[in-house]
Formats: sequence, structure tokens, C-alpha cells
Amino acid sequence: MPFIGRLLNFKKMKRSELFFSFLLVPLDYAMIVLAGFAAYYLRFSDFFKDLRPVIFELSLSSYTKALLPLAFLWLIIFSLTGLYNIHSARKLFRELYRVFWPVPPASCWWSF
Repeated sequence: MPFIGRLLNFKKMKRSELFFSFLLVPLDYAMIVLAGFAAYYLRFSDFFKDLRPVIFELSLSSYTKALLPLAFLWLIIFSLTGLYNIHSARKLFRELYRVFWPVPPASCWWSF
């Protein structure tokens, strides 16, 4: 029965809401990858090298080989927490909870 309810909800949604709902996943993937590249360039910048020296060399290609699958893993974590459920009238607090809830557990897992 929940599947039928979702189908009925699709009919009630505006085209713009559907369009932006389907754009969430690829945009999130792109933003996670861009954040990863920003972190790489910041870490190996002269400013941060002076603050804390780099004790290993990590090439950009090696970093990218690890970053792309890990970004996909983040999308899976976000999906499992219901971040990509399609529904129209979203409440701000509920949406913020869905965005920030999976980040600390995933970050802790990533650091091990």
C-alpha cells in the first residue's frame, strides 16, 4: 500500500518539484566530490603545510581513486536515512534532521 501512496503523491507534485527531486542525487555526488578535491588542495597548500607538515605524499590520482567510490558510499548512506524520499511539502526542521543525522556516524566510520 505505501507504493500506491507514493504513486498518488507523484501525481499531486508539481513538475518543478519532481525535476529538482531527481537532480538531488547527481548534485549531491558532485558536491561531495568537489568538497573532497577542496580538502585535498587545502591540505597540500603551503599554508597548511607550514602549520602541520605532510608526512606522506598522496598523488591526486590516488586520492581520486579513493574519493569517487567513497562519495558514492555517502550517497548510499544518505539514501538509507531517507534523504532522497520524494515528497512535496517539506518541513524545515525535519529536512535539516535528515541532512545532518547521517553525517557524524559516516564521518566516524570514515576516520577508521
